[in-house]
Amino acid sequence: MINLSKKRSQIQELSHALDELFTSFDKSFGPSYFPLTDAIIRVQRKVERGDHPYAWANKLILFLQARTTLRGLYVSPEQSEKMKKVFDLCRRTHLNFVYLSPLDSTNQFK
Repeated sequence: MINLSKKRSQIQELSHALDELFTSFDKSFGPSYFPLTDAIIRVQRKVERGDHPYAWANKLILFLQARTTLRGLYVSPEQSEKMKKVFDLCRRTHLNFVYLSPLDSTNQFK
């Protein structure tokens, strides 16, 4: 019982961190940032459903890092800090999933 409530609290913390991350990227202007916010929203929905929240959040951070680097998008220190917070919450997740699309593609979150 205690373990279950601890897990719920951790998932709520992850959900809150994703909300903050979305808010920080939602302030960014331009069509090149739309896929980033779209991916964050899709992962938020998966977290709400309980569909392997830590694995999806970890995959999201890899996507955000790849997309911003490959496309030369600016990431503010605030956004970087929020990405690190989500990454730290998912640190011990095993990333045993197969990429069926490029690392910087939003298709992996469908």
